[in-house]
Amino acid sequence: MGLYMNSTRTSQTVARSGNEVLLSGGTAKKPKIHVELTALWGNDDAESTIKISPLRWKRIQEGAEFETSAWGWYEGKRFSVRWYFSNGEFSIYDHIADCPIEELIVQDSESV
Repeated sequence: MGLYMNSTRTSQTVARSGNEVLLSGGTAKKPKIHVELTALWGNDDAESTIKISPLRWKRIQEGAEFETSAWGWYEGKRFSVRWYFSNGEFSIYDHIADCPIEELIVQDSESV
């Protein structure tokens, strides 16, 4: 539970309960839903994860193009990577080329 205070706004108590954020005024706000995609490579020693909307994931599954940047990790060290999706395949530049999206580890925020 946390307290937000600002001199120009009234204070508001926020508590998390399950999948909802409960505000002191009795209202509930659902957190944003996302799909988390993780790719592993190099004997599963390296990985990168991105979060995207369910609609974007649906479009990627239908073959849409999408490109984004993210962090990758290898032996505890962080590095920048570029993800690219097209025609049901994904690439992570300089690491993975033209793999089927079925090889990704997929987790949606509703199942957590």
